[in-house]
Formats: sequence, C-alpha cells, structure tokens
Amino acid sequence: MAAPPTEPDAEPDATEPDAEPDASERDATPDASVPDAAEPSADGPAAAPLSPAYRAFVYAFSALVLALLFSPVLGHPDEDSFPLSHYPMFSHERPRDFTLTQALGVHADGRRRALPPMVSAGNREVLQSMMTIHHGVHGGNATAYCHEVAARVAASADHADVEAVELATSTWDVVAYFETGPEPLERHVHVRCGVPHEGGE
Repeated sequence: MAAPPTEPDAEPDATEPDAEPDASERDATPDASVPDAAEPSADGPAAAPLSPAYRAFVYAFSALVLALLFSPVLGHPDEDSFPLSHYPMFSHERPRDFTLTQALGVHADGRRRALPPMVSAGNREVLQSMMTIHHGVHGGNATAYCHEVAARVAASADHADVEAVELATSTWDVVAYFETGPEPLERHVHVRCGVPHEGGE
C-alpha cells in the first residue's frame, strides 16, 4: 500500500509578527525619542559676561599699545628705532643743499650730462649705481674706474657724441634746481678721461 503524499512545509504567515530582535540589534537601533547629547543646541551656549577685572585689563592693554605707537612723536627725530619708528626720512627737516658723486659725459661743445646707471655703473638699480660710483671714485683708484666707464660709453650707440668722462662731486640747491635750472652750485672734478671711440683715444 502506497504511503500518502507528504504535505509541503507550511509557509510563514505574513500576518504573524517578526521575531523580536536580540539585544545587540536593539542597542544598534537609535531611539528617535532620545535626543543626541553630542549635538549642540540650536541656540548655542550662552556667552559668559566679562568680569570687571578682565575688562579693566583689556582697556589698560589697549591704552598701553596706543601710547607706545604714539611715543615717537615726543622724541627727537634723530632717535629712531625699530619697530616703533617716526620715519625720519619724512619727519626730519631736510637741507636745501644736496651733494652727489656722479659720472658725467662731456660733449665736444662742453655740455655735460649725467650718464645713465647702466653706463656709469653697469647696473640698472639707481641706488646701487650711486654707491658703485661713490666707491669707484673714493676707493683709491678713480682713474681706473673712469676708464671703465669710458669703455661702456664707447660701446653705447646712444653716447656716440660723448668725447670724455668726468667723475665729479656736485652740489645743488634743490629748490633752485627746479626753479632756475639743473646747474650745480659747485662741482669738483676728481678725474677726467677720454672715450676710446674708433679712430680716437
């Protein structure tokens, strides 16, 4: 006699509730009803009022800094220091006379003009060129420096009409310079040398 067919396993009823999660699953699930303690409040923490002692310190420190910044006004212009400076270049009285050692190009008709930095000192920087000329003249070998400048004049197409070089110290009245002309009050020529143009010296 044949055995009766076995019934398939019954499928779970969708209406039955799921099995209760274990303790580890319950701990991993956030509870929306409990606020997160790590999140700051929307209003933020209330600022604590400044104490009278701290407020007095801030006022006193600010007054001290301002007093230090304005202290150079009370000092002598020659007494300058870093970082509290009164900028003596602008605050100190400047003399009207100005003295400068320079390299001059002399033309055939006797006109003189100051040679540009690249010709007079081989440098484009004006202040560096000024110091180069000063050391070249007062360094003990002005004649050699004059010939060095003359060689640069000879190589310059813009100075083909310059016949000689003079290294001189000139003094101007800075007001008269702009009012009456660029001629100096006095000029002392240290050395003069010819320009070695082709066919010449």
